[in-house]
Amino acid sequence: MSKQLSVHDFQAIIANFTPRSVPGNVWPEIEDFVREAVYDLDLRPDTSSRDKLRTTLGAVARLVAWVYVQYGVATREGVFHHQVIMDYFQSGPGAGLTKRAAGAQRSLLFRVGAELNPEWSRELEWGLTYEPALEPYSEHEIAHFYSWAASQPTKSREHGCELVLALTLGAGLRAGEIARLRARDVTIDQYGAIVRPHGYRSAGYRNVPVHVNYQTAILDAVASVGPDDYLFRPGRESEDTAMVSSYIRRVTRESDRNYPDTRRLRNTWIVGAITCLLYTSPSPRDRQKSR
Repeated sequence: MSKQLSVHDFQAIIANFTPRSVPGNVWPEIEDFVREAVYDLDLRPDTSSRDKLRTTLGAVARLVAWVYVQYGVATREGVFHHQVIMDYFQSGPGAGLTKRAAGAQRSLLFRVGAELNPEWSRELEWGLTYEPALEPYSEHEIAHFYSWAASQPTKSREHGCELVLALTLGAGLRAGEIARLRARDVTIDQYGAIVRPHGYRSAGYRNVPVHVNYQTAILDAVASVGPDDYLFRPGRESEDTAMVSSYIRRVTRESDRNYPDTRRLRNTWIVGAITCLLYTSPSPRDRQKSR
């Protein structure tokens, strides 16, 4: 009969854990972060097992190592982020796993994220698509899109295109959320503009601060319509979620097929937000020093 493990035994397993799948030069840089994260999950012998503990340690260590190698720093908000975890399975080391293994590890890391990241939202959890992640746009491509907007033959079209760029690059809205957004869903506080998108997979409202570089186009649009009007193409009655992408294609000249993809625009915002979190939050070693 196997010995019943104690809380002390679990703590010893965490303290002595060394993963085989993490490079030896990386592990010393992240081991404190990994151990602290798993300690804070409060896994206990009466509700878990040795195997589950080791599985959790391994999954967390591999994710943290990948983020650390990619960005040179790891924070809880940056590592245990929905998009980071999805990217890990779509374009990182997790892409080489079988669908069954990837699904199990993704679910595990989502549970860890929900426990450790105070900004985690279960509304944003989604299944694996097993398709490559769409690349974010470069600064050169973004500049081209603003030239594309400025080249529109009417001010109405120009403002509509600029609004799509502002809501995606400045606040990360999806095409369907842009179609649903009304003027009353934009507010101003002492820090700037906030948009309140909703409706993606029946999700409720969420507050998203708008990057200062993109606020003008949004606030100009709000000032030009009533509070109940749609912000994008006001005066319409439908909320067709495909209308934004269809509109972009329709207003683009045949000679210029390099029109913006709202999914890649949103991914550009996501990468920018993650990078900001990674470089403005305390590093694992700074967390230890502050104790």
